[in-house]
Amino acid sequence: MTDDLIELHLPPKAEYVPIVRALAGVIAGEMSFTYDEIVQIRVAVSELFEIAVRNRAQENAGHLGEALTLRFVLGPDKLELMVAVPEGQETEGTIVEEESLALLESLVDEFDHTSGAGQRYMLRIVKHRPAGSG
Repeated sequence: MTDDLIELHLPPKAEYVPIVRALAGVIAGEMSFTYDEIVQIRVAVSELFEIAVRNRAQENAGHLGEALTLRFVLGPDKLELMVAVPEGQETEGTIVEEESLALLESLVDEFDHTSGAGQRYMLRIVKHRPAGSG
């Protein structure tokens, strides 16, 4: 079975968090995650999007520019979400605050973030379904 990919491009504005949360909840529900897992996924996705929005707003100081790209990858046993912050940012180190890091690590099974000078900043979370679910 191949993974399905859903890609969404949204302006880097906090007003779009409810859309991202709703979509994540619908996808997780269709994948037969439990109610508690769906809530965890929705909170984690919100946090991830907000991190990207905060960082994009700081980088552009009022000029929002390119959209954020969200990629939901639906596998047979996991849901993965990647948020790509548009190119052109000069981030060194991490843009993820300690509180956000602790929250994400408590909600999902995997959390990664990568960056490099002149490269896209990529945030990624994965939530696995327990064996035998769905």
